[in-house]
Amino acid sequence: MTNQYIATNWKCMTTAKNAHDALRAQTVSAVRLGYFYRDVLASGLWTSQAAMSRDMGVSTSKISRALTAARLPKEVVTAFDHGEAVTYRRAHAINSLILALGKDAIRRKATLLPKLRTLTVEQFVLAVVKEPFMGSNDRGISLVVDEPSRSIRIETACFEQLRVHLCELERFVRLAADVLVAADGEPAVELTSAQASRAARER
Repeated sequence: MTNQYIATNWKCMTTAKNAHDALRAQTVSAVRLGYFYRDVLASGLWTSQAAMSRDMGVSTSKISRALTAARLPKEVVTAFDHGEAVTYRRAHAINSLILALGKDAIRRKATLLPKLRTLTVEQFVLAVVKEPFMGSNDRGISLVVDEPSRSIRIETACFEQLRVHLCELERFVRLAADVLVAADGEPAVELTSAQASRAARER
């Protein structure tokens, strides 16, 4: 990140709330705010996200989404301009990829990507789902939208080669679609102070 986040063992609720107000006023990234929430929970000042959300005047959903961003592998955070370009929607979408493909696979792919503020979820998904049978050359693949039938069809110059991989191709398309339309309001997941403390040690 531009300003490296330093883990803090918070000992005073008032100090933590003041720091929270300052972070929100600065409009910091989802990752940095997530690190803050994680460390506050790990400090044990509040025993649950619900209790902390009431005192800090922020929804449990917002805290949950920030914690999702904080749990992203450091390789992914680095790829998105060291975390500055990680939004709540991007964090949720990438977490969907991690659940589907595994954290190790996502880490390996992330290390190959340029560190850009402009890196999009679409580019990230493309890098992750790209497989050898697709090749690195232009296959002349395009998607054609048919509005009347509300359908999208694939047109390609390598029909015969791709036909034998139809099931795998369908899996990639479904995964990409699920990630790209990931909603910003996913269900909140409670994180206890003990879980937050463990996550802080593992980072």
